[in-house]
Amino acid sequence: MPGFTILEARMPKMGIRGTATGRFALRDVKVPKENILGAAGQRPEGRADRAGFWSDTFRRCCTGAAKTCLRLAVEHANTRKQFNKTLGEFHLVKKKIARIAADAYAMEAMTTITASLIDADSKIT
Repeated sequence: MPGFTILEARMPKMGIRGTATGRFALRDVKVPKENILGAAGQRPEGRADRAGFWSDTFRRCCTGAAKTCLRLAVEHANTRKQFNKTLGEFHLVKKKIARIAADAYAMEAMTTITASLIDADSKIT
C-alpha cells in the first residue's frame, strides 16, 4: 500500500513471542472505507491511537489462558494423589490455586474496565 513502509520486520522480545512485533511507518496513507476496523461510527477515521484495539484483544486472550490454567490446576489437584491424599488437600496447593484464581479475576476485571473505557472513548492517563 502506498505510504506504508516496514522499518523492522520482527523485533526481538523478552516475552509475548506468540505474536510478531515490528516497526512500520505511515506517510499519507489512504485507507479505503472497507479496510477500516470496527463498526461504522465506532472507530473514527484519522485516529491512529485505536491501534490499542489489538493489545486489548491480546489481553483478552491472556485472561482466557489464565482461566484455563486455573481450571486445569483445580482438575489436577482434585485427581492427583500423593501420600494417600489429593493434592488439593494440601495447604500450599490450596494457597497456590487461590493465587491463580485471584490473578485471573484481576486480569478479567482490568480487561473489562479497559474495554469499557475504550468503548466510552476515554483516555487513560
